[in-house]
This record gives sequence, structure tokens and C-alpha cells, in this order.
Amino acid sequence: MTAASHSIMSSAPVENAGMAASVEETSFETGGALGVAFFGSLLAAVYSLTLKLPPELASAEAARDGIDSALLIAETMGGSLAETLRQLARTAFDNAFTVVFISGAALAALTSLAILFFTKKKHI
Repeated sequence: MTAASHSIMSSAPVENAGMAASVEETSFETGGALGVAFFGSLLAAVYSLTLKLPPELASAEAARDGIDSALLIAETMGGSLAETLRQLARTAFDNAFTVVFISGAALAALTSLAILFFTKKKHI
């Protein structure tokens, strides 16, 4: 944030510094909220879709709500079924986290390319 803040504030005229700071802060907060909403929704969707419960764990359908639900359900179970549910939930969460991480990296790369393309100085 410091580099972006410095860039914004150093390019704004002194008389518009307050306006630049407010736009910067609003953009930061909005971006954070949208990022959490988008990536959180993506993580939840991928987790639910990749959690494959075997027939003997059909009663643990609530485990699809999230890894926390799966681990709490596993605590109430006993034996090998509990360990199976824990392992399946962790694997599904790892898969979902990987998808979110790759999506974020791809979005950052595309944004960088767009900035490079659209801010390129044209020589006449």
C-alpha cells in the first residue's frame, strides 16, 4: 500500500491532496471488500464442489458448508470415519485454496499487462 499511496499522493497537486487521499482510501477499502467477497465465494464454491464424501459419510453432508463444519462433525464421529472426513475436508480446502491463489495471481498478471498496455507512451 505504501508504494501506491506514495504514487497517488506525489502526483496530486497540493490543493487536491485531501481529495486524492479520500479517493485512495475509498478505492483501497472497496478493493479489499470486493476481493474478500469474490475470493471467499470462489473458495467456498470450490471447496463444496471438490469435497467428495463416500456413501458411509452421507450423514455428514453439512461438512460441505466449510472446513470448520467438517472438522466439528469429525469430532463427533469416532474411529476411521472421523479421520477420513478430516482428510477429505483438508484435501478439498487445499484444492480450493490453490484455485484461489492461482486465480489471484492470474488476475494480478492480467492487471499488470493491462496497465502496461494502456499506459504505454505513444511516440509521434
